Amino acid sequence: MAEALIWWLILQLLASFSLVPALLLFRTLPDRGYGFAKALGLLVPAYALWLLAWTGFLPNSRATVFGVVLLAGVASAYVAIRKRLVRPLWAFLRENWRVVLATETVFAAAFFAFALLRAYHPDIAGTEQPMDFGFLNSSLRSTYFPPNDPWLSGHSITYYYFGYIIQTLPIQIAAIPSGIGYNLALATILAMTVTGAFSLGYNLVAPRSSKAAVLVGALAAVLVAAIGNLEGLLEIVRSWGLGTPAFWQWIGINGVLAPAASTSVLPTDHFWWWHATRVINTLRITTGPDGSVMAVDDSADYTITEFPAFSFILGDMHPHVMALPYAMLALGLALSFLRRGQAMGLDWIRKEPFGFVGAALVLGAIGFINSWDFPIYLAVPLGAMLLGAARSGRIGWTVLGTMAALGVASILLYFPFYVGPKPSVQGPGLVGAAGTSPVHFFIVWGTFMFALGSFLAPRMPAAGREAWTRPRLAFLSLTVAMAPVVLWALGQAAVQRVFGLPGVSGATALGKELSVAPLVLTVAFVLFLLLSPRLRGGLEESFVLMLALAGFALTLGTELFFLRDAFGNRMNSMFKFYYQAWVLFAIASAYGIYWVTVRLRASVRMARLGPLWVAGMAVLLISALAYPVAASYNRMDMFKKEPSLDGLAFLKRLDPAEYQAINWINNNIEASPVIVEAPGNSYTDYGRISSSAGLRAVVEWPGHQIQWRGSIKELGEREQDVNLIYSSADMPLVQSLIGKYGIRYVYVGRLERSKYGDAVSNRFSGMMDVAFQNQGVTIFRVRS
Repeated sequence: MAEALIWWLILQLLASFSLVPALLLFRTLPDRGYGFAKALGLLVPAYALWLLAWTGFLPNSRATVFGVVLLAGVASAYVAIRKRLVRPLWAFLRENWRVVLATETVFAAAFFAFALLRAYHPDIAGTEQPMDFGFLNSSLRSTYFPPNDPWLSGHSITYYYFGYIIQTLPIQIAAIPSGIGYNLALATILAMTVTGAFSLGYNLVAPRSSKAAVLVGALAAVLVAAIGNLEGLLEIVRSWGLGTPAFWQWIGINGVLAPAASTSVLPTDHFWWWHATRVINTLRITTGPDGSVMAVDDSADYTITEFPAFSFILGDMHPHVMALPYAMLALGLALSFLRRGQAMGLDWIRKEPFGFVGAALVLGAIGFINSWDFPIYLAVPLGAMLLGAARSGRIGWTVLGTMAALGVASILLYFPFYVGPKPSVQGPGLVGAAGTSPVHFFIVWGTFMFALGSFLAPRMPAAGREAWTRPRLAFLSLTVAMAPVVLWALGQAAVQRVFGLPGVSGATALGKELSVAPLVLTVAFVLFLLLSPRLRGGLEESFVLMLALAGFALTLGTELFFLRDAFGNRMNSMFKFYYQAWVLFAIASAYGIYWVTVRLRASVRMARLGPLWVAGMAVLLISALAYPVAASYNRMDMFKKEPSLDGLAFLKRLDPAEYQAINWINNNIEASPVIVEAPGNSYTDYGRISSSAGLRAVVEWPGHQIQWRGSIKELGEREQDVNLIYSSADMPLVQSLIGKYGIRYVYVGRLERSKYGDAVSNRFSGMMDVAFQNQGVTIFRVRS
């Protein structure tokens, strides 16, 4: 674990350079943004590295990384001196050492605990981890940006790749193998997410009580990243053999349709914890005469309901995971904007240019790390600016102009990314008859709905009186909330009558509209609270209402619309937008629990309900914690293995020849030449060399290439050409194909022999040099 300690020290150094930017961006927050310093410390030099390597001004190298880190430190010192921030910063650290210590404790505990947890299952294998590892290694090896696509030579990555570049910084500074860096990067992402959530919870409550603020911060961290949905509890109950087949079929989660055949304390099914991310679906179940399940069809509505705890237990370093710390930064910006207590007009840009550019840098980074997150995490800070202006009674064109300027600047700072090729998204689509059942909605959101419902329900009587005296405001709120439903109904009518395409029937449409009515009313209610000055409460409560409104709007939207992509359904939209809603609901729920607790103590009438509320909240929280505890135990193979942070160590056991070959490539081949290896489908072992070493393969995982680029005929041609290279007797043809793709190395290992026969090991001897060879692998180098 020495690498983990070195990595942590590097993060501390980078964070120290970001204290001044944090103070400028979050000066209105009680902790001055200290909880966001780690994320900022990586973002600023990563942006400089990306810009320098994209323009070709400097290459992506370890020397350049050291240069941009030094530049970040010098720039921070310059701004501190020019803005006379040295004394205020030192005074804050001296006077608020307790919150500084608490924040550092939270970060260190999360980082080292997860690094240790990951050490019991460090393997970078299965699911889409090879893809993530390939992108990380390509970002390390590519001389200039955008990084090379490791699975389509001659092309660059079209996916949102900035998160991978951010994580290359400590890898390059520490000069550690990327197999170890991958796992430490995951620990860093978790720790920065947890610390950001802690900071948000702390800053919401600190103006009232610093002691309570620490507890609420810890609760926010737990709700964001350490709990699961309630499906985990169902799995445990099922493992005890409880429940009838009829009950489990009513629950209707694929893979959880009958009580366990043999009882145990915890679930033992392989990957049982995967079911929690496939809760919302519409199953067509065929049963036998005895009621047993014979067949299950989930094609009508197959969705993904992933949440952060699952992501970290799984270990996929996907963009939606890497964006989590910067989502915390965006929400921190929103709270900071709201706490200014005045309209943020164009004077803000003139008086605080560093703060404006810093805000644009943070918000724009989210679009580059995971584009799905950008609209919502731009909307919340802009909404906070608008709400802050409304509270001060100074909404005007200058405020609207500042909001527009910030949105434009956040795009312009990353403009090169937006003009390049992007993943194939074909615009909005209409959700048909598919919908989320109440039981599935509760399984996913029950913990948060109880907390938020407890926060919102006491406001209903006052809201009713306010609506009676201000009917126009109530009507406006309801109209805005109903607008998506009306738009959906008009879209369905247009699909059928204008375009002549099949759509939902009138009865189905009415059923859909009735099913989303509770969400519509909830959105209208929360919006009405926000629009009414007498109901929205203090700054903190207004902020929580904003988060709740955004979360409910996302869940409502996914019932009606989706973004059309390679899958052609709402699966990916549910995945991405529910993930964002989880973060919003979690932060809002942490404050909601605090708010209810305070009132239970202060009100005699509410105190009577206190024991019932505390019991209900405790049961839900314990139930939600059951998932990560049981899932981690299962995922880490009951902690039986020898711990290691090397993500490729499993190859040392399973295929030591390949492990030696990958290490040789990483130690002896510079830059990212083209290597040819046997091509294969997604979610297989194919593409493992280019993934593990960051070299460029001719073609791998074509299904994923279609997701990223749309359908391109080049994929089939490339796969056929690679097959010819390994199997054709026409050696001049083989030579021409090698030249066609600029191939520098030919890899022959276990998969190549399995696919093309053992003779393939010797077929290149007469035309190439042997660069590396052991008992299982031969790597040929093409002669100049």
